[in-house]
Amino acid sequence: MSKSKPVICYLLRHADAGSRGIVNDAERGLSKKGHAQADRISHTYRGSRIAAIASSPYVRCLDTVEPLSRALGVAVEVDELLGEGAGPTAAIARIERATHSTVLCSHGDVIGEVMSLLERRGIPLDDDRLAKGSAWEITVDHGTIRSAHYVPPPT
Repeated sequence: MSKSKPVICYLLRHADAGSRGIVNDAERGLSKKGHAQADRISHTYRGSRIAAIASSPYVRCLDTVEPLSRALGVAVEVDELLGEGAGPTAAIARIERATHSTVLCSHGDVIGEVMSLLERRGIPLDDDRLAKGSAWEITVDHGTIRSAHYVPPPT
């Protein structure tokens, strides 16, 4: 039996996208502040041995992970089940199936529901924030989520 190491999944909230209501919400891109956050996110996670990146199809999520994708040479997989309103089930299943370090970019509602469900499952959470550009670093060991740690947005 091979001994595999635990993997890290980064459940990343998209960077700042400004106000709702100006354009179709799915098409809303990042603000100037959000683009700067996306660049900082790219620098922060470059050394994390990330082998996969998946994103909600919403433009603001895709724009958030694009600089990281480019820096790592890892294509972004678009996943409808990370989209706003998708609920926590698919995201948790994807985290539990991870076999290598992965970034999953989603929305505040999905991430909040994921973290709430993990807490109900007995995973202690060290914070309850969901700032734009922040992430939850989730450790997975042989399909079991072992821990979750809040990572504030890079400055």
